[in-house]
Amino acid sequence: MSFGKLMKCAKSLMKWREIKRPVMNAGSLRVAAQLNFQIRVQLEMASNRSEHLAEELQHMRQRIAQSDRRREKSTNKADALRAKARNDRDAKLEDDEASRRRNQPR
Repeated sequence: MSFGKLMKCAKSLMKWREIKRPVMNAGSLRVAAQLNFQIRVQLEMASNRSEHLAEELQHMRQRIAQSDRRREKSTNKADALRAKARNDRDAKLEDDEASRRRNQPR
């Protein structure tokens, strides 16, 4: 059951208890105590689940940030390698052109 549904159920139960105040005998007191206990258990479960989801969200954000940093680093490295390859290729072309010019008769 979702947290919202639990809260809605708890609120409606509390409203019902406020509106209908039957004569309290031992049996009705026991039932009321059991209902109160169940509500407390459900609220505690919802609270624990909420805390767990908050922690999970924090871990997911950390992993996403790490992934973004790795991707950025990889992209930068790939760009640097492409630039180096381009510069090496350009330097080789210039060297080849220079050697062709030297070998051409004038």
